[in-house]
Amino acid sequence: MRLIEPEVKGGLGVPLIVVTTQSSSHIPPEFERRVALRDDEVQRFTALHTEELYNGVLELGGVLVPAPVSRFLVQLNAKIQSTDQGLEYDRKKRYGAFLRESWTGNKVMDPTLTDKDEADIFVSVYAPFIDCITKLVAQAQKTWGYSILVEGLSFPAASVKRKRRNADIFLGTRDFTTASSYLITKTLETLAGLKYKTGVDNYGWNGGYPTGHFSRIANPEEMNPLGISPSKAEAIQIETNRGLYMNEGTFKKTGRFDSTKSDISKTLETISRHKPNL
Repeated sequence: MRLIEPEVKGGLGVPLIVVTTQSSSHIPPEFERRVALRDDEVQRFTALHTEELYNGVLELGGVLVPAPVSRFLVQLNAKIQSTDQGLEYDRKKRYGAFLRESWTGNKVMDPTLTDKDEADIFVSVYAPFIDCITKLVAQAQKTWGYSILVEGLSFPAASVKRKRRNADIFLGTRDFTTASSYLITKTLETLAGLKYKTGVDNYGWNGGYPTGHFSRIANPEEMNPLGISPSKAEAIQIETNRGLYMNEGTFKKTGRFDSTKSDISKTLETISRHKPNL
């Protein structure tokens, strides 16, 4: 499998890195014919338009790193480690690193990914993506003494069981641990001031692997050799209700997209102004 490097947009004029780990629906040609899902189901479970929704970070001087591939190839916000025994990830998790079935119970790949396929995807896609973020976070800390990472995601307005979700925008914080309480509170205040219904760790979504890995709860023994001090790292996951900005039947942006994007940009501006007490 060919190497797929992530695209880094912008430059580190401020120590703010935004990653959109579920924004792409791209399946590399070598796996395209094996996708068993219909295209509309792939689109349904992709965080469509989030690359654009969160790209206000570029005007603030920060960096945007969008997903290079679909989550149906590999979940870039899941934890995967390479060991002498092979890849380690939570194989018991139904919707883990390599999806076997979609949220509607349909088979994702036919034939299913082999261990070799997974290893190839790890080397060609997953590792370069995490390495890219690692270098950006280390660079931010070297330049400013701290780093702030935002994982920009979106969620369906209703569950697969058609249960409506009341939140507009909420934060994933691992129970207020991935960033300072001050930063989380200021972010919530900004969203509330913009008239959004918000919350923390709603629906069991409390922050993906990047949100935990590049935050203050990371393991210093693992991160220090990479040039990253967890005590100087802040991270927040922002989840935006798709019903605010897109038609979930046609997957097209609605007239509220621009205003939602503007408000996300204002929220990112609040985050970018934060200077932690080190």
